[in-house]
Amino acid sequence: MNAFSHVVAVAIKFTRKLTDFTVTSADQKAIFECELSKDALKVNWLKDNVPLHADDRVRIEDKGRKHRLVIEQVRSQDVGQYTAVCEKLSTTANLSVIGELHYN
Repeated sequence: MNAFSHVVAVAIKFTRKLTDFTVTSADQKAIFECELSKDALKVNWLKDNVPLHADDRVRIEDKGRKHRLVIEQVRSQDVGQYTAVCEKLSTTANLSVIGELHYN
């Protein structure tokens, strides 16, 4: 008698993808948010295809299925393409600026 176990793999997908974000002043924050179809998955963030890490202006937040990248006080060097990567999946959006950013 043969015993077979049947395992159903749940396909992981982005249920909400990143959207482009535009800032108009230096005191604004940029928030990129995506959501996955499954909890507790690791998301890596890239800026212009380079790994991004949290610092005093950049926060990476993971809450269940939601994953957020928050950039405080956007600067001109923050402009670019941001990507959230989970396993073999990714979603990408752009951060842009209208006008010039003036800092106090």
